[in-house]
Amino acid sequence: MLLELLIAIMVGVVLVVVGVQLVLSGLDSIEFSKTRNEGLGLAQEGLEAVRVIVRGNDVGSQGWNRLYLPPDGTGASSTSKGFSHPYHPVISGGVWRLVSGTENITVANETVVRQVIIENVCRDNTTGEIESTAPCVA
Repeated sequence: MLLELLIAIMVGVVLVVVGVQLVLSGLDSIEFSKTRNEGLGLAQEGLEAVRVIVRGNDVGSQGWNRLYLPPDGTGASSTSKGFSHPYHPVISGGVWRLVSGTENITVANETVVRQVIIENVCRDNTTGEIESTAPCVA
């Protein structure tokens, strides 16, 4: 009888340990999903901001015509593009704009960096797909 009681206690302890591990794993998964969803929301916001910026083509916005020489159409193409010259979207005067530098955002006690990289690409003349070779050939 003592042996049966000891086995029952051991089985109970194992079940409790497994249950606690499952609960902790579930909580970690929920926290990861929350952080991931917040990060995806920030990425989506950044993409939408860039979309608004490039579609605005009036005097007060940046638009594609001024985005070629970022951030405002007066930059030099050799010194204002590429990974060493990041930008990030901000709202200025009620309008989305790109400004130089990166943006640090805290999400669920984690700091994420949001940035937009502007780079020239070469496209295939027939398919319109981006080519992997540079410089572009006519």
